[in-house]
Amino acid sequence: MSNGKADMSAVKETADILERISQRDGTEGVVIVGDKGMVMHSTMEGSLKSAENWVQMTRTAKHVVREVDPTNDLSVLRIRTKKREILITPDDKHMLMVFQTTDRK
Repeated sequence: MSNGKADMSAVKETADILERISQRDGTEGVVIVGDKGMVMHSTMEGSLKSAENWVQMTRTAKHVVREVDPTNDLSVLRIRTKKREILITPDDKHMLMVFQTTDRK
């Protein structure tokens, strides 16, 4: 049986972490996607379509890592383009996606 206070504490801690990430210089947005690919939290407009594409790419990257070495697993996917950098940390239940600008000083 879960403890309501512990659950609320975990929710507050997660919200605080997301707020800190969102406030970092250059951060454009944070998206959390559930294991079924549904956006659970987002600070970005139009994140649904974008998230679908990044989820597919991350799943493909995880598959490639396992194909190369079945004992290994993808922990972070980092993609840098001319305009932004995308950091994705997948686990069994969620994917955390952080979008940031590349023109930071």
